[in-house]
Amino acid sequence: LQQMLGHSKGFGSTFIKERVEEITEVVKAMKSWSGFHVGIMGSARRTPDYVNTHAQFLVKNGFGVVTGGGPGVMEAGNYGAQQGGGHSIGLALSGLPHEQKPNLYIDLLINFKHFPMRLDAFKSTNTAGFLFYYGGVGTLHELFSMLFEKERDVLDPTLPLEMVGSDFFRSLDINIQALERDGFLLHEAKRLLRLIDEKDLDGILGPINIYTRDHRNAFKDGNVFQPREIRDDLMQVKTKLRMLGPTIALIGSPLDKAFIKMPEMLKMAEELGYTLAMQGLNIMINLNEGGVGVAVQRGFRRARAECLSTGRDFLPKLINIGVGGTLLRDTNSSEIYLDLKHESVLTITMLTYADQGYVFFPGGTETLSLWFQYLDLVQTGKMRRTRAILVNSNFWDPWIELIKEYRDKGSVSDWTIPLSQIVDTNAAVTQVLDSDDRSLKPNDVGGIDLDPEMLNMRIDNAPKIPQDNIKSIAPFEIRGYI
Repeated sequence: LQQMLGHSKGFGSTFIKERVEEITEVVKAMKSWSGFHVGIMGSARRTPDYVNTHAQFLVKNGFGVVTGGGPGVMEAGNYGAQQGGGHSIGLALSGLPHEQKPNLYIDLLINFKHFPMRLDAFKSTNTAGFLFYYGGVGTLHELFSMLFEKERDVLDPTLPLEMVGSDFFRSLDINIQALERDGFLLHEAKRLLRLIDEKDLDGILGPINIYTRDHRNAFKDGNVFQPREIRDDLMQVKTKLRMLGPTIALIGSPLDKAFIKMPEMLKMAEELGYTLAMQGLNIMINLNEGGVGVAVQRGFRRARAECLSTGRDFLPKLINIGVGGTLLRDTNSSEIYLDLKHESVLTITMLTYADQGYVFFPGGTETLSLWFQYLDLVQTGKMRRTRAILVNSNFWDPWIELIKEYRDKGSVSDWTIPLSQIVDTNAAVTQVLDSDDRSLKPNDVGGIDLDPEMLNMRIDNAPKIPQDNIKSIAPFEIRGYI
């Protein structure tokens, strides 16, 4: 990941310059085309046979098609658009095992070096909706990133997001309904996305037609990601986190209502914040109006007050990150505040600077987006594996079962599952963090140490955590790329 960013201690000038240039290129290119497009998202490995038909159906109803420009679902979408006589856009990403070359059915091709730029580019187009098909953790990250930004009104809350394929997405739909039932969503699930049967063409097109009717000037009115905003977010991170030492990210729902039935989670988050701060670690949180972030903040401040009252030095920093004007401020010399406009910058900040790992408490769209992005970056060789700890087996078991189901359906690699460890106590969290794993080599400054050989290496017989209070998902090993 640090190689991707172009700097060993965080966001370098080269990375910021390239990112702004890429977004600027997208905006210029898309402004040259009138009319709306529909995003087709899905796997590079294989594709359902109906994606081509759906793309042709879209262009015959006046829409262009935009995809990630690779093989699989993306190629089927671009091919169908050209077959139907419509406009076909590809936003291609270089350096991935399954997406080495763009497909051949693209009218407008834009190449990207970086994951977050491509995702921002999808949101920068004059897009009337997104259709999600058969896919793996990359597709799940894209979906949950957009869901989070819809919840926070960063994306238009009426923008259609549709999961196409009743059989493939049924389990995911059940999990999302559970998020709503348990208080992890800001809005009703049906306001955020819909599950559509692949045979229901009218059901696919209906919400898209309504959106275009109500947003005819959406692109001209600024429904894009502005390069200046991206640059300002990145510069804020670079300036405030300069020379940041060892850091861990504690991530979870910002909604107190989500923890009414499990208040012990907030107590665990507070105690873990206290313990890690006393150990001298910087802590990164997604601070909002409540929930996990505020609980961790309480623990961090308790550690700070205890040290100061006894005359001990207190060096750790608490990095508070918010998106979309949601950050609560409280002046404190030990706390750093990042008030960002874009979820993608929040994501890449946490994944860049949290060199000691990530602890995921139960959470909603933001938490899941961060987890899926971590899995995606590791399995595509963009990031070295580090510690990813999932707290509370009752919450995380259904999501691991979903990954297993997708593995069995061929959209997820075998070794994606062992990249996370489920725990139920803070003792188990600290046990994992203290474990001596040969494959984990964090720098002594912010960022993850990327060995160039990591892209082709195999990790065999890596140690497995044996403690009873850690729920082992699978043998702790990486078997290589599929």
